[in-house]
Amino acid sequence: MRSKIPHSPFLFSPPDNEGGAFSTGRVQLAVTALLLEIAHADEEFSDDERNRIQAIVKERFDLDRENAEDLLELADMARGELNDIYPFIRKLNNELAYDEKLEVIDEVWRVIYTDGRLDSHEDYLVHQFSSLMSVQLRDMIEGKLRAKQEMKSK
Repeated sequence: MRSKIPHSPFLFSPPDNEGGAFSTGRVQLAVTALLLEIAHADEEFSDDERNRIQAIVKERFDLDRENAEDLLELADMARGELNDIYPFIRKLNNELAYDEKLEVIDEVWRVIYTDGRLDSHEDYLVHQFSSLMSVQLRDMIEGKLRAKQEMKSK
């Protein structure tokens, strides 16, 4: 069966030796899919969450608005087609250094706290994501506390 996902630089771009793992298209897609997954976890995907994810991918991957929007659409399509987040997590676990994994988990917490609260399913998922990406519990919790503090200061 042929995939419905269109050809995209986010799937097929070669690694950029200067930018590290975060500059590769497949990693960009995996990070974005993970952020979308956590945003949908509480079954309320708000405009604020979408805007937060778009801002994260624009900054993280140095994209313009149009490419960031394309990446969000592609990641959402890939999530729907695969119906499983674990291939994305596996990609991140295999491709990223530990500090890059921490950055991803920090971004996950930022998306979670966009609405100012932590749903129990969101908490469960971020613990699962962290465990599967071999992120230590104390580092994951520190990311959580930083994200909460950032939201309080806004």
